[in-house]
Amino acid sequence: MGTALLEKVGIPSPQLVLERQWQDELGMTHTVLQQTISSIPIWGSEIRLHFDRTGLAQLMHGTVFQPDHPLLLEDAIDADSARAIAARYLATHLELRGTQHSWDAERVLFPERTPPWRLHSCWHVTAYPDALHRWEVFVESTHGTVLFAYDNTHRDGPATAQATDLLGQQRTINTYQLRGTYYLLDASRPMYNPQQSQLPDRPVGALLTVSANNTDLENITHITSPTNTWSDPTAVSAHVNAGIAYEYYRTTHGRNSLDGSGGTIFSVIHVTNNGRPMDNAYWNGKVMAYGDGNVAFRPLARGLDVAAHELSHGVIEHTANLQYLSQSGAINESMADVFAMMVDRDDWLVGEDVVNPTYFPSGALRSFIDPHNGGNSPRDPGWQPRHMSEYQQLPETPDGDNGGVHINSGIPNHACYLIAQQIGREKTERIYYRALTTYLRRNSQFLDLRRAIIQAARDLYGDGAEATAAAQAFDAVGITDGGGSGSSPRDYQPVPGSDRLLVYSPTTGALYVFDDANNPSTPRQVSTQVGIFSRPSVTDDGSVCLFVASDNTFRACLLTSQSIQETVLEATPIWRSVAISPDGKRIAATTIAYEPVIYIYDADSQTSRAFRLYTPNYSGDTSGSQLAFADAMQWNLDGQTLLFDALNLTVTATGDTLAYWDILQLRAWDKAANTFGAGLIERVLPVQPIGIHIGNPVYAKNSPSVIAYDLYDATSDRYAVMAADLFRQNIGQLALNSQLGFPSYRGDDGRLAFTTVVGNASGIGTVALDQTKIHAASTPQPLIANAIVPVYFRIGQRPTSTASDDRHSMQLQIIPQPVSGDAFTITLSGDSAPSSGWSWTIADVLGRVLLHGNAVTPSVTLAAESLAPGFYVCTVTAGDKRQSIAFPVIR
Repeated sequence: MGTALLEKVGIPSPQLVLERQWQDELGMTHTVLQQTISSIPIWGSEIRLHFDRTGLAQLMHGTVFQPDHPLLLEDAIDADSARAIAARYLATHLELRGTQHSWDAERVLFPERTPPWRLHSCWHVTAYPDALHRWEVFVESTHGTVLFAYDNTHRDGPATAQATDLLGQQRTINTYQLRGTYYLLDASRPMYNPQQSQLPDRPVGALLTVSANNTDLENITHITSPTNTWSDPTAVSAHVNAGIAYEYYRTTHGRNSLDGSGGTIFSVIHVTNNGRPMDNAYWNGKVMAYGDGNVAFRPLARGLDVAAHELSHGVIEHTANLQYLSQSGAINESMADVFAMMVDRDDWLVGEDVVNPTYFPSGALRSFIDPHNGGNSPRDPGWQPRHMSEYQQLPETPDGDNGGVHINSGIPNHACYLIAQQIGREKTERIYYRALTTYLRRNSQFLDLRRAIIQAARDLYGDGAEATAAAQAFDAVGITDGGGSGSSPRDYQPVPGSDRLLVYSPTTGALYVFDDANNPSTPRQVSTQVGIFSRPSVTDDGSVCLFVASDNTFRACLLTSQSIQETVLEATPIWRSVAISPDGKRIAATTIAYEPVIYIYDADSQTSRAFRLYTPNYSGDTSGSQLAFADAMQWNLDGQTLLFDALNLTVTATGDTLAYWDILQLRAWDKAANTFGAGLIERVLPVQPIGIHIGNPVYAKNSPSVIAYDLYDATSDRYAVMAADLFRQNIGQLALNSQLGFPSYRGDDGRLAFTTVVGNASGIGTVALDQTKIHAASTPQPLIANAIVPVYFRIGQRPTSTASDDRHSMQLQIIPQPVSGDAFTITLSGDSAPSSGWSWTIADVLGRVLLHGNAVTPSVTLAAESLAPGFYVCTVTAGDKRQSIAFPVIR
């Protein structure tokens, strides 16, 4: 059986041994394999394989070591000699009182703890030098050298205590004793990983409750006791409720913590909002934060359903990752409410233990039975619609509740209640969990929720009463099978032309272009040797590159010119990174002030706006933001959304700062309103485990929901180039790396370029991609030596599917493009072109008007001699119509 399983994934069976295998409730088979060489196990190596019901391999993960030198497997010493060597080694550290004969000794191949992880033939001695200590000692089997040893003693450990919570109830809580001090740290759960844990600050697989000490997450400390007695009922409630929610997901759904991988659950109590008591609780991707209440609420940790709701946001984030806008955001809120009702099963009310009854006359925040919740209109506290006829059309802004995510969730909430009344809570919770983890996706709409619930019911119980109850419930709330569904984002047609590659040479400090990216030979220099501070940005038509030079000035260079055409756009040396929109009309920039701000300049209106960045959560409250500053940026093809990475800084319980890089999206522009966006920020991928950083994101050239990015694992010093389909929430690893890759998709999205090692120095490698654009179709190949930070581009205009509609609008052109002679012409065409007067301006990319005038004919010819080589924006105003176009000038 083991050999057959190995052959399915193409791994030589003699090197792996089947350790265990089991089948889950859905018929999937899971297998654990131990790597061996000559039947000797490699310490720390494990491979896990997962097969579907038909035996088809679905996933493989784990750690495998590849020997890089011949191994000497003959033993010069035996097990007793290894024990004696371990004893002599330990005698230098502590007094020996045990007998060596009781020590275990096993032959293993031990990988070094740092790269390149060379393997050594060893005896693994588990030593008990006295009644208190346990040590793991690795003795080299040829020469008897102690290669590595560590103290694996668990002197302290889990404890329990009795304490009173906010409801006045006596609760049993799990604590942890460490060096004579007790912490609100629960290490008793099956997910706890003592080997990886660094207690008390960085436990792995534990439940940790800490205090913000009445700050906006700025002064976090451990909650401790010298005697294991606990007097803060808020701490007790938060700690207990986190444990109940964890156990619900583990025992009911077989889920290993919120992230499904045994990630620690952090609860923070006594959190404020701008220094004032907080009437809220939220999940921010890292921690569960509880306010102590103010006007409308009592301490939020009082409610089990509050904890379950917010922690369920963590589960949602790591599964469907529903977009927190309009209907998909309302489903996100509804799913969190649904599982809150499954954890706190005594009623169908949300928040009944935390609301102030004088503010919520019904005595609850929300009601599944009647979402109106005692109110008569949206103006009444706690009112929600219960039918689609009452759906609230709200703007996707903070003031509009991101499109009514907390309001319109009442409709699917009521549908869930109606289903449970017919088939019971037990079946309902299984159906909803399967729908969440299997069928819902990032932009699912209410119709998608209906279909997902019905399909999950059929999967689990057949086409019977359960699926019928689901259909009837959604019919009853007006979500019928005929409305709008969250369709897959359409791909754009590629820019025509050949693929070119922009790279940076660290040797010369200049940017270069290879005009044949597939067979690069002789590059042409396109910038002066000023160096770069961050990744360059190129317009969609491939005409212009914007970059921040090493002196922090802001520059542009023309990519269509055979000679260097570079312009300093902003000489003030304050800039950090820059990104130009695909149409060249907007520029995003950050500064070396390292502030949580992105500046957006719009060439059409010649105005700018500073967007304050924040850590997104599910409450709308941004006072507890840990976002420090943004770095790498890229605009989506829609010209509205800006993808960026950001450094987040979280103060730990010891006062240390935990830093991690994350990837987010900013709604920077509203195309429909032709103005700046509302500034909403979304997390596009779940927050990674501690020690994992993601950054340098880029969109695919033609698929607006596909991105590539760098991943760095600080715990193992490992780099990888990753890709993700944000719509389907699928992630793929494209290549392992030894440094940051700064990936870039080719013009057809069929290949990805990235910085890697070529020869003995940094260079450019590429990897072919399959049709998903997130999985490699071959192994990575070196392409160019002595170059970094690749950017694929094509020179040309991207075709549009709306070309037939464009004939009926005003079209603005600059002829020739680029401008290279003594004159150029501004031309207007289309059915809406003005028949009378119109005005024009020529400005640089920072909005400084250099030329302006009026015209009465459809075209006007201007002298070009006053325009230095560089990048310009022509803006035309004709009545109520206004259009802009970017164009380069070369000499």
